Amino acid sequence: MLPAPASILVRLPNWIGDVVMATPALKALRRLEPKPWISVLGRRHLFPILEGSTWFDEKIPLAPRKSPLDPISVGKRLRGRGFDTALLLPNSFSSALMAWSAKIPRRVGYRLNWRSFLLTHRVTAKREGLFRASSMVDYYLALAQILGAPVDDRNLELPELPESAARISAYLRARGVEEGEPLVALNPGAAFGASKLWLPEHFARVGDVFASRGAKVMILAGPGEEPIARKISGLMQSPNIDTSDEIIGLSDLGALFRRCSLVVSTDSGPRHFAVAVGALLVVVMGPTHPGYTDVDYDRYRVVLERPPCWPCHLRKCPIDHRCMVQLTPNKVIEAADTLLEQFGPKALL
Repeated sequence: MLPAPASILVRLPNWIGDVVMATPALKALRRLEPKPWISVLGRRHLFPILEGSTWFDEKIPLAPRKSPLDPISVGKRLRGRGFDTALLLPNSFSSALMAWSAKIPRRVGYRLNWRSFLLTHRVTAKREGLFRASSMVDYYLALAQILGAPVDDRNLELPELPESAARISAYLRARGVEEGEPLVALNPGAAFGASKLWLPEHFARVGDVFASRGAKVMILAGPGEEPIARKISGLMQSPNIDTSDEIIGLSDLGALFRRCSLVVSTDSGPRHFAVAVGALLVVVMGPTHPGYTDVDYDRYRVVLERPPCWPCHLRKCPIDHRCMVQLTPNKVIEAADTLLEQFGPKALL
């Protein structure tokens, strides 16, 4: 264990879902005594995820990279800020180079990607063969533990903001959804790549089933995912809400899921928002191992197929996408019904 840090620079992960899975580590750092100054450094578009958080004192946005030398330039700009510790959540060489260039005395990160010589305190990732499916929650907590932070809380969490709730209420009212009305959200996109996408006709089938049971069905779209949402909307036989005309921002996604009776999602960033706010969630898992995203949460189910090529962790399937093609809508509906039977609302059964 290291001496108590006075000022920590936390390099945030680069993906939406990973930022949410890092919230237990941020909470752990906030519990350090004496309390250090905590600054989070990351991509500007990810900061709305943590809006309203009390787990850090300052946000430092990263400009889009234009040169391989940018990490050195960022580090130089951070010199003199008084950081005694850098906690590097991404495994990238560039994050370690940035911390080294900033001359931060203690640089904590995983011993990966040829960057060990840039770190002062190295954690070895556990492996079994080529990989070990270890939850990213524990992966990040292990780094916080090096600094002496308590790691007994694995729960994902997002702040509940009244202004976000008000915006979502207005958004839903404008689309015909009243307070207390059953709402099912379908999240079909995946920034990781096409390998995580489930068939649009399968999503449409799930949507039609819950629409027939009296739910309003909303199809979510992130930037660039509008064509997927529109296709599912067009395939559905029932009226539905296509959000591709006005995408819901990251700062309001948690408030939306708090209003939902059920969320059906690919293995993508928004699924972690649903867990963090306590929504019922069914995850349609494709080529990735669910162990990487395992959380202490009983209100979700993972549905997946395990063909011989699984898990490949590829962004694009080189053959016939069998892990998703073979995963039928009925399996997803059955998983959703199991959750609804246990936690409600029973009206959607």
